[in-house]
Amino acid sequence: MKTLNQLKHFYFRFGFGLTLEDYLSFKKGEEFSAHKWLERQLKFNKTKPLPTSKTVKPFLPKDLAMNKADRQEKIKEERKIILKINREWIKQMATNENPLQEKMALFWHDHFACSPKSSFMASSYIKLIRREALGNFRSLLHGISKEPAMLLYLNNQQNKKGHPNENFAREVMELFTLGLGNYTEQDVKESARAFTGWSVGEDKKYRLNERQHDFGKKVFFGEKKNWMGEEIIDRILEEKQAAEYVSGKIGKYFLGIQPSQDLQNELTEKFYNSDYEISSVIKALAESGEFWSEKNIGQDILSPVELLVRMERDFQLNTDESNFEIIVQKSLGQVIFQPPNVAGWPSGKDWIDTSTLPTRLSLSRAILLENVIKSRKNKSFAQGEDLTENLPKRLKKGLSAVPNIAAIDNAFGDLDYSTKTMEFAHWLLPESVIANNEMIDVISRLNFKGTRGSLALIAALPEYQLK
Repeated sequence: MKTLNQLKHFYFRFGFGLTLEDYLSFKKGEEFSAHKWLERQLKFNKTKPLPTSKTVKPFLPKDLAMNKADRQEKIKEERKIILKINREWIKQMATNENPLQEKMALFWHDHFACSPKSSFMASSYIKLIRREALGNFRSLLHGISKEPAMLLYLNNQQNKKGHPNENFAREVMELFTLGLGNYTEQDVKESARAFTGWSVGEDKKYRLNERQHDFGKKVFFGEKKNWMGEEIIDRILEEKQAAEYVSGKIGKYFLGIQPSQDLQNELTEKFYNSDYEISSVIKALAESGEFWSEKNIGQDILSPVELLVRMERDFQLNTDESNFEIIVQKSLGQVIFQPPNVAGWPSGKDWIDTSTLPTRLSLSRAILLENVIKSRKNKSFAQGEDLTENLPKRLKKGLSAVPNIAAIDNAFGDLDYSTKTMEFAHWLLPESVIANNEMIDVISRLNFKGTRGSLALIAALPEYQLK
């Protein structure tokens, strides 16, 4: 890796940003190989389980026999556990030694958008997409198609012999594999029959209800036979269009823009010929000129979850005693396990509007200058004290996030305020925006509240939202 700009770009797209340790290593002249880093990440096959996943249990029929008050309390507790799993996954994204795995799992959560109805289903669903994030798409697709959370979310519990529900079958083709317009309505109707009886048992796990399954012959993609659901999935993946559609989405995720036709052709061929190995697409992207193009560096916008994970990593936040992660997600419009619809979340500039941008720009100052929030008497934007005016009340109440300022301060030794501020800028911002940036120059001369104030003001710049 030749330049700091390239290093930051690489870490942002294939992870959640450049850690302080990585920045200091580069400053010391230590060599970094993107190829070797990717190889290690792709060979890493251990998934650290989320703590709650070890103890979560299904919400069984006997629980429904409780009296009304106890049942409502049980449902309330279920919601709390789902939020806890949410927070635990955020922590894993921020601390896992394999950030590429978590970054890819976040992609699959959007691609296979789902809102689990119970903590047991949420745990099972997230366990699958984290475990298979860098593996084989065929295996992942088969697994996700039998996840109880997905079957219920897409109404396949109502898909029965003689009365097929087409929702699940349609989304498998439209959103998961082929894209709109690459199948017929007849294909939807016939494949829905193949998925009849795919349901959730009393143990909250997948089961095939044979009494509700249509064992008759169906015509799918022009072939008439007794199609089963698993065969439908494999037949779809025989279509090169599936490789093009899925690899294109992966490409846009890492590039920030749609791949060129030439690159798309390469991604499609590698994905299809490898029998849908996800690593083949990631390697091709990392080796492409489009990924390293200067016009693509620092031009994409962090999603709310990416921004949240970034702040936890950058400032080594301790949020154990609050619902900080949940409140930030709600305020910025992306809550894990709560997609707006089956198509998932927006991306890029769609994340920014008049309600979310002020919160984004206020957030880092509110976290890092919490003592100023509590004690300020007069507003002074220039001094970084006008911190919470645009924050929702629920966010103000939940800002219990304690940064490890001492660790950051110690890492830079006895540098003066101005020099240290410029170091923070080079660590946290795209290199292309640092040169001749008047705001950075102003911040470097403020001498405002030492490391805490310098970090707060640098991270409050709009450029901190870029990757």
